[in-house]
Amino acid sequence: MAGTNIVAARKALIAALQGMTGQGAPLGNAVVDYSYVGKHHDGTREYIFGGSSDGSTSLSAMQGGGRVKREETPDWTLSIYITTPGESTTEVADERAVELGVVVEDYLAANMQLDGTVTGLLKAIVTGWSLTSWPDDSGCSAVLAYNLQFHSYLT
Repeated sequence: MAGTNIVAARKALIAALQGMTGQGAPLGNAVVDYSYVGKHHDGTREYIFGGSSDGSTSLSAMQGGGRVKREETPDWTLSIYITTPGESTTEVADERAVELGVVVEDYLAANMQLDGTVTGLLKAIVTGWSLTSWPDDSGCSAVLAYNLQFHSYLT
């Protein structure tokens, strides 16, 4: 994986989302981590974390010797995990997951190049999502999982 942008892109997006947390911030009191560090992250009810990556690379130019210019389009899963206590419903958990998801979507729509912090990144976009929710003995939970794609031109 030498020469890929995936780690830099993931780190840049997570840093941006972490900057949108806190009292009165767009993501409120959500905890944002680069990857999953444990159920409910010390009891938080709103948890955003990165998951697995995969992607493809294609040569963009023929070149004799040295590094060949190439394009890569890795995908990455970003999950928003919500738990609602007590007499809540799955609809309430779904609605909160979508509210936080809109913040992520709006950020990417306005910052497709992640504020220019990742060399060679052409665009970071949402290419798909899934929403799952369920009740349990202590309330309800929902997971909104986004498939993100980081399209880069690497030299």
